[in-house]
Amino acid sequence: MQYLSALVSSECAFLFAVVAVALSFTMRGKADEFGPDVSARFLETGKSYKRPKPGQRAGKFQSAAKEASFLRQWVAANAGKSGKPGPALNYANTILMRYDVVFAFALGLFLLIVTVLTAGKIGFAPPWPWVLAIPAAAYIVSDLGEDIMLARFLRDRSSIFPDQVALVRKLTLLKLCSISIAMALAALGAAIAVGQMLANIR
Repeated sequence: MQYLSALVSSECAFLFAVVAVALSFTMRGKADEFGPDVSARFLETGKSYKRPKPGQRAGKFQSAAKEASFLRQWVAANAGKSGKPGPALNYANTILMRYDVVFAFALGLFLLIVTVLTAGKIGFAPPWPWVLAIPAAAYIVSDLGEDIMLARFLRDRSSIFPDQVALVRKLTLLKLCSISIAMALAALGAAIAVGQMLANIR
């Protein structure tokens, strides 16, 4: 519990926020180097893996069997040549397993800490501040799980099966839903806490 108490502080929240913001810009610039598909982070959006024509948007997610076929084709076409890694490996090794893993921890822990701190200031008694932080924790777990599975697909297209694609699809949806809820809770808690503080000043 002492370690948790030390972690849940405004100083740690600020540190994680700085890391998340810095990684966001760095990761975006790095992804741009690996081509338009990696720049779009197309495997992490919840949309179809089938790459649209220039100027068009990605379509809706289709059946797991079709999406697995689309992804196998993309990985085969972007595997690299002459021993040089192509967009697929760069996406897996650099974007997902280097930058996004750290980003998921940084952003998730920032939201978790802000939620716990503001919930306590508002007047929620334990364990409710930690209950409200569950979406932030769910975001970290789902994003990490998504990163690991997608990196495996990108490194070895023989590992891409419909049931595995369906599973990673669920992780992506959980990631998108949990981060939305976590951000909303953190923002709402911070707004109420600031409002109470201003009211006390008056």
